[in-house]
Amino acid sequence: MPIETFVDDPEPTDQRSSIWRYIEFWKLQDLVQTGQLYLRRSDKLEDEHEGLPPSEYENVLNLSRFDLKDIRERDHAIGALAQVRQSFYVSCWHLDIGETPTMWRRYGKDGVAIVSRYDLLKQVLHPLPDKIMVGLIRYGATHLTGWNVIRFVTTKREEYSPEREVRAMIWLTDTGDGMNRHFDLNNRPHDRPIYDPPPTLPEAIRRNIDIASLITEVVISPFAPAGRLAEVQALLATAGIAVGVRESPLTTYSSFIPTEDEMKRFMA
Repeated sequence: MPIETFVDDPEPTDQRSSIWRYIEFWKLQDLVQTGQLYLRRSDKLEDEHEGLPPSEYENVLNLSRFDLKDIRERDHAIGALAQVRQSFYVSCWHLDIGETPTMWRRYGKDGVAIVSRYDLLKQVLHPLPDKIMVGLIRYGATHLTGWNVIRFVTTKREEYSPEREVRAMIWLTDTGDGMNRHFDLNNRPHDRPIYDPPPTLPEAIRRNIDIASLITEVVISPFAPAGRLAEVQALLATAGIAVGVRESPLTTYSSFIPTEDEMKRFMA
């Protein structure tokens, strides 16, 4: 099925732009050994606000925080979005801006970064029959207009902007979900679903893709144990994937790189 872009077509200027996916080693093993791309349901990602409008944008609804009727209307509007986002499944990549210890600490840990290109990601997704969207995530609220679920599911809070996320997304549009799971037995709306989604909306989905055509290089985390490079080389060789594997240039300085907790204490 043809690949769609997000609202307003936010894409890299160069379709051949390098993209990275920082992952733990076991996730690389799973990808290579199964040949399947793993996509997580958007409400199960790290940011609990995924797919929801930034709080500062809610005033577009023109509702009072002190009027009970307006409060119910606001909860219904947000609760409906919180259900719709459960039909979006996401694979997160990062537009190459150079390695940073933060990205390694947060996502790569003792693992690797898979290096690819934006056009290759679109190419391997193209044969899938799903409704697929690929593009750049935007940050903050200045670009938002109206009340559009695609805008919200492709927008993150400003604090995430250093990640420059490239998002591949599958939207399951025919799931049989009644879309009323945010109403309680008294017909009162909540701003989150109070009932679990149907089995047609699992926590994650997998899709077979051409892994060898996607990966251009693998970079070993500066925090990986000794021997990880050889492990990765053997893993790829067994799968018949002939790409370069190298250590991160930050490896030399890994003992001087503060942990996330140390950075938080320093910034406090």
